[in-house]
Amino acid sequence: MARLAAAAAVLVVGGSLAECRFQGRPQLTVRRAGFGKSSRGLSGGGDSTGGSGGVGSANVRQLREKAIDSGGSSESRTLPGSKPTYDGPPVAVVGGGLAGLACGLALRRLGVRAAIFDTGKRAPGGRASSKTFKRQGCTHIVDHAAQAFTAQGPEIRALVEEMEQEGVVQQWRGRVGSLSNTGQFTPRDETREGPLWIGSSSTGMAAVPTWLAAEQEVFQDVWVAKLEPVRGAPGAGWVLKTPKGKQLGEGRYSYVVMAHNGKCADRLINTLPEKTVAHAPLRCKFTAKASPTSDRLELSSLWVCILAVPRGSSPASFDGAFVESHAVLSWAGNNSAKYPRPQTGQSDVDVWTLISTAPYGSKNKCSQEFIPPEVRTKVSEEMRNAFCTLLGAPGVADSCEVLHMQLWGAAVPLNVCQQHFVHDAEARVGICGDWLTAPSVEGAMFSGLALADAVARELRGESLPSTPAQPFKSWAGKATGDFGGINARLLASAAVDSALS
Repeated sequence: MARLAAAAAVLVVGGSLAECRFQGRPQLTVRRAGFGKSSRGLSGGGDSTGGSGGVGSANVRQLREKAIDSGGSSESRTLPGSKPTYDGPPVAVVGGGLAGLACGLALRRLGVRAAIFDTGKRAPGGRASSKTFKRQGCTHIVDHAAQAFTAQGPEIRALVEEMEQEGVVQQWRGRVGSLSNTGQFTPRDETREGPLWIGSSSTGMAAVPTWLAAEQEVFQDVWVAKLEPVRGAPGAGWVLKTPKGKQLGEGRYSYVVMAHNGKCADRLINTLPEKTVAHAPLRCKFTAKASPTSDRLELSSLWVCILAVPRGSSPASFDGAFVESHAVLSWAGNNSAKYPRPQTGQSDVDVWTLISTAPYGSKNKCSQEFIPPEVRTKVSEEMRNAFCTLLGAPGVADSCEVLHMQLWGAAVPLNVCQQHFVHDAEARVGICGDWLTAPSVEGAMFSGLALADAVARELRGESLPSTPAQPFKSWAGKATGDFGGINARLLASAAVDSALS
């Protein structure tokens, strides 16, 4: 994919992201997050800590530098135009995954202030996260959830081109495809399906949400427990509160975006005094197999095993593969081949990410915060042995080391609405997420862009009608989510027009 030149594509009012260019970009001022008043300041060095702290002025630059490789640009991304198109209270985005971060960034580029509220303690990003493991002086970057993505839609391609220019993403040129349950590898058709994108060599897939969040107001490690309407006329706004009743952010928010799912989202939306069109699609249940049609979201649970395999002992002929029709495994990826890095020592292992099937995850589900030792031992041994047997090298299993085990309790949607967003015009509450488009990185970001377009129109006075959720239908994709899955020609504005027609 060609890199962007100086005129890079962005969202601006009145045009699509794919068609527009930077116009007189002023420096963005970032506000430090907190429960009450905020201080303003330009992005600077240092770190931000504290249970209610956010990605504010003190650590924006640090986040950006984490996301950017040494060869990338370090220029600050800024907003188009000189004045906002909406000067009312900001939008509150509850959920700092890719959908919420993309929605917040798009709103800012459309001239609408937005604040992200995320429960993550280390960084926002949801399933687009990575870990670092060190062994004998060698550092291994490990993607332990989302593995890669395509950029099929024009607006997602434009964002990816921005990220590529800054060294945040790169094409995955490894051997990627599918693996039969007997170990036969079939490469994916890149000509037909498009190139795959992964994160930076320094931080992995976590570089993507870090880049999206770097110049946004992100309240981190906070729990939004209640939404209270501002007293006055309908649509006067919302106040967000913690479980102890403390007010979050600057007080009044003009619109609330629900950018997360699961039981927590269902509980939060039910703190509203009246029913909205956002209530029904946030109901959910957990299952290993999707219903053909359903009135609620169905979510799977998946185990992730990070496995150190002695280098040279594995006969693997691939770098990443969806495992087909296997009882235990749905994905296996070699992070050491994916993110090769200069090392201070000689690495003696390849570090693999193994992801279970939904039935296996459901069968072995437990508390994801406090995994019982016996469950951890059982699942790690079964996933390790299944991987080595799949490669035709069962004798290697005993020499492999399990570095990390994680249960994603609410992992991947098994069904979707395929309407991209939900908007309640009267309550001014909306939903975005990959379960409304396609369970993928691209699907999550596109849903966020589409809802941002609808919210900006609403706040500018266009009086959009509400868009109730359509019935959920089963998603015939991969257990771990797909690489893509969206309409390659659809623009966010066209998705909004279609939903409103």
